[in-house]
Amino acid sequence: MSEPEVVIKASSISFPRDRKISFTNGELISYDPATLQENGRVKVSSEEDVQVAVAHAHQAFPLWSSIPLGERISNLKRLSNLIYDDVEEIAALVSRECGKPKIEALTSEILPVLNMISVYTSQAEKWLAAEKPPFFWLAWLLGKSAKITYKPFGVVGVITPWNYPFYYDFGPALMALLAGNTVILKPSEYTPLVGKKAQELFAKLNLPPGTFQVIHGAGDVGQALIRARVDKIAFTGSPKTARAVLATAAERLTPVVMELGGKDAAIVLEDAPLETTAAGVAWAGLTSAGQVCASVERVYVSEKIAKPFIDRLVNNVQGLRMGQGLDPEVDMGPLTNERQLEIVKGHLRQAVEHGAQVLTGGKTKDQGLFFEPAVLVGVDRSMSLMREETFGPALPVVAVKDEEEAVRLANDSSFGLTASVWSLNRERAEKVAQRLRAGAVTINDHAVSAGLPNMPWGGIGESGFGRIHGRQGMQEFVYPSVIVGERFPRWKRLWWYPYNQKSYQFFRSLLVFLTNKPLLDKIRAISHLWRNLDLRRLH
Repeated sequence: MSEPEVVIKASSISFPRDRKISFTNGELISYDPATLQENGRVKVSSEEDVQVAVAHAHQAFPLWSSIPLGERISNLKRLSNLIYDDVEEIAALVSRECGKPKIEALTSEILPVLNMISVYTSQAEKWLAAEKPPFFWLAWLLGKSAKITYKPFGVVGVITPWNYPFYYDFGPALMALLAGNTVILKPSEYTPLVGKKAQELFAKLNLPPGTFQVIHGAGDVGQALIRARVDKIAFTGSPKTARAVLATAAERLTPVVMELGGKDAAIVLEDAPLETTAAGVAWAGLTSAGQVCASVERVYVSEKIAKPFIDRLVNNVQGLRMGQGLDPEVDMGPLTNERQLEIVKGHLRQAVEHGAQVLTGGKTKDQGLFFEPAVLVGVDRSMSLMREETFGPALPVVAVKDEEEAVRLANDSSFGLTASVWSLNRERAEKVAQRLRAGAVTINDHAVSAGLPNMPWGGIGESGFGRIHGRQGMQEFVYPSVIVGERFPRWKRLWWYPYNQKSYQFFRSLLVFLTNKPLLDKIRAISHLWRNLDLRRLH
């Protein structure tokens, strides 16, 4: 990098400010955010490396896409055992690069990936099968038959984030590969070793050379990948970076699927079970130190139960044990990088300056990138904490008079990824859920649909577009191709040359069947059709 690096000191270790990563002699250096110790290094890919990788992917595409789907499924199924055999190594690696507890690496990354492999490989044949369109009488009358087939794009570039590196390095890539595409993965520069591990696991499958490749680097490498001759991009990250991705993709009109951030709301109705709800909201807002696109970042609770709910929420948060994620007794690790820590601190500082009250937490520790989880009240829409994605361990709580106010405030956001409703009345909760502007709403839990690979996952607004997971996600990596056949191949078509008055009158009479005209008009039209049918043109 050409820009100078400003470092802070922790013990005797130099640590780059604004990123948990440094570039030295063409290498990315990964650090543990809990200890600030170096994890390891990977080689940064040059623009030439990117171009070569894309060329190899294009060369591999005809072979990989021609392999029967059943064989592609069998190949990729083998990943499950490979991951299971290395589960302890993977969990520790995710913990060291992200800072999250090992149990979160296990439950929110490794387990979902194994689930993805199971669901995707069992459903791929169904999701990618050719379809017959619904019967349409005009097509039948004109002698046409049709089917819809699904074809792979070609080379798919997958650009993934640092907060769930193992989960995202595998999810879109698996779908793209099953659909017959070749894949180039660009993992986050903050978690390069997880990306390297993904490369090692795929290498054990002995796929055709160039089918799955990994490149490393920061945003410039991602931009180089998008500018190269790739056929689709799957991007997961922030709305700010997404705009840069879209601008570059627009140069070649490369299609993009995007899963971006969120400002998710939890609505706690007056009949919600207090103990369970407080525990659930604490987890939903603070898992992975709140660095989740689907974290609860706003809580709207009925004023009828606001005080007892907040008391229990604060008690839950105060009981969390912070430390290095490799310790099995730790509930929360540090933030993953210095830049994110500064964003969280800035949001809380601005909120307090504008009248918010911190009930617990909100402080940093001397070592590592730890930030005590905070619960705040006295917050409003004027604060960045309530509008922008905080992506950290902060839970602002607002008391509302009724569900109408809760729904209105929850929908007052440029984001629309997920939300949750907490109530013992399932019917009422579902009615509230139907009114929320979100890609997924969970009742009495939060964001669990991210771990259900048979369901579509994604949002609207600044939370992105397109879907990953489910049939809709698989079809992001194919394009529909319609094949139209002719039931009477020896007949000349009535709409071919030469035109004449009879052919004009024939189609003029046909139009009535596409209207809401009375039945008598349609009966008359049948007579007109027959009189103007030129049988000579059918031979």
